[in-house]
Amino acid sequence: MGLVVSTVQYIFGVGRDMDTPDEATGLTERQKDAIRASWALVSINLKGNGVSFLIKFFQDYPEDKAFFEAFKDKKPEELGDNPKMRAHASTVMHALTSVVDNLDDPECLIDILKKNAQSHFGRNIRIQQYKDLFETFIRFLQEGLGDKCTDLTKESWEKALGVVVSVIESEMTALSNGPTK
Repeated sequence: MGLVVSTVQYIFGVGRDMDTPDEATGLTERQKDAIRASWALVSINLKGNGVSFLIKFFQDYPEDKAFFEAFKDKKPEELGDNPKMRAHASTVMHALTSVVDNLDDPECLIDILKKNAQSHFGRNIRIQQYKDLFETFIRFLQEGLGDKCTDLTKESWEKALGVVVSVIESEMTALSNGPTK
């Protein structure tokens, strides 16, 4: 019975402080819940939504397509069936899933983000490409979720992605400065 009561309290926020920001991320429980709820909707078709998201990204920022040898010369309408595009879209969406899954474990989240920054730094991708990607992501959510993308949802994602950018930018700055002695 205790587990059932605890689960119901957690789901409905009873007994949880919903509006105090987490020290590490600055996100409140209410904001984390909004992110999780919206991601649950996106996750219903993770690969398909990933492809749509990246196509939108390349439409918004065609210059960023140059980082992708396999489809840099393709038109956006040709990308949906491209296996390398589907694979990369899946990778991007799983990276975002890792962010959502680790909202309550900032140490793990930071480590994941640092590894992502290291991986992309070696391919000459810099913080501006992340900023471009996340700007498109917010619009993608708004368009895809419609009225389910509330102001709270949008603001929550913007705050979370701001943290993501901050960690990645810090790691890329450290990589730019070379090894420390």
